[in-house]
Amino acid sequence: MTLTVAERLEGELSLTAEALGMSERVFDRRLELWEALAGERETATNAQRQAHVAYLALGAWITYLLGQADKFRAEGEVTVERDILGRVVLLRDQQDVAQVQAGLAPPTTANQGEANPAPILEPWGVG
Repeated sequence: MTLTVAERLEGELSLTAEALGMSERVFDRRLELWEALAGERETATNAQRQAHVAYLALGAWITYLLGQADKFRAEGEVTVERDILGRVVLLRDQQDVAQVQAGLAPPTTANQGEANPAPILEPWGVG
């Protein structure tokens, strides 16, 4: 059974148009774009191209969730923001794996700090 790109992303990552806040039409167009970008690497294997699509899709999902976190932060919903940022950390880990599987440059660890999805906000009276 051959899976479509959408089916593979949904099956492996639970990523759907709804998860990205997109209509099905926009999501289908984005899938085509990701496939085209991954297809530009002529020397990549089919598995590497699939991982490349997953890498790009995870990046879009992270971007969407960061926008949601900003929205909840602006609304004063710090707990919801923290939960979303925790999910972003997990997705970034999955994105790093997809990046390596795709044969793209591995992530560097130089000068990277650890993000804290649960900052202490008591000194400002927010906590």
